[in-house]
Amino acid sequence: MELHSLFATFVNDGRYLRGWSPRTVAIYQAAFDSFQKFKSGLEGQGEEGASPRVGSVTKREVDGWLVWMRGQERSAGGCNVHLRSMNSFLSWLYEAGHTTQKVRVRTLPNPAKPLPSFSDAEVRSLMAYKPRNVFQGRSWLLTLSLMDTGIRIDEALGLERASVDFDNRTMTVRGKGSKQRVVPFSLELRKHLFRFCGRTEGRFMFAARDGQKLRYRNAYRDIKRVCELAGISGGRVHPHAFRHFFAVSYIRSGGDLYRLSRILGHTSIATTTLYLRSMTVEQVGQAHCSPLTGARAV
Repeated sequence: MELHSLFATFVNDGRYLRGWSPRTVAIYQAAFDSFQKFKSGLEGQGEEGASPRVGSVTKREVDGWLVWMRGQERSAGGCNVHLRSMNSFLSWLYEAGHTTQKVRVRTLPNPAKPLPSFSDAEVRSLMAYKPRNVFQGRSWLLTLSLMDTGIRIDEALGLERASVDFDNRTMTVRGKGSKQRVVPFSLELRKHLFRFCGRTEGRFMFAARDGQKLRYRNAYRDIKRVCELAGISGGRVHPHAFRHFFAVSYIRSGGDLYRLSRILGHTSIATTTLYLRSMTVEQVGQAHCSPLTGARAV
């Protein structure tokens, strides 16, 4: 069977058995397209073993693909995203009996770098911003919700009004793999959410004009616009940056890593520790809590 046909089956398994979102499918598709482009180049050069059939997917070819990607000036992080996707596909091929050898390639070393965050002044500026209409209000509230809860942008866009418990200040979101989890939110956010619900209606909390789920591209565009109006601009303004800001703020405030992992919906605490690795020296210092402080009062 042709490799592209097996990849289509792999993606369908992910969509219907593991609950992959359209964005997850797009990530896998981009990796596969890149690999196919590399293989097409081999075929054009008359390389032996460059057939698109399953049996030709060897470790040597995947290693060659990695070298090719680096030659295209793709960053180590970008290569690793593609490699993880392809490793998953190759593992699936082996487990499904389509190949007799399990092929896997190690990802490139890519030390975590301190991620740009938001200052207290910028957060105050965002909170003080007054939306000019209901659609700006939607985007502004969406931004505050990402910052206050740490939920993923896809989880926020799929949030239904019925899933928000104003009494207990929790919201039930559907995360990766269609797994549901309960996430707490602050008194401040409750006030804004409650007011917004009184002025709008529909199934989704942050709905599009037609009442349907707001698309990621439009949400991202509107978030950048609202932040710009509030005086915040640059590469930091990204939906995932607000999730990172929440995680770092939680740790700085003395929150423990295990609870943070549950709130963020990570399946492994190792994923949560990435937020610690990306903290700056100043942020680590702010999070420090010495036992000597309490001992002095004894």
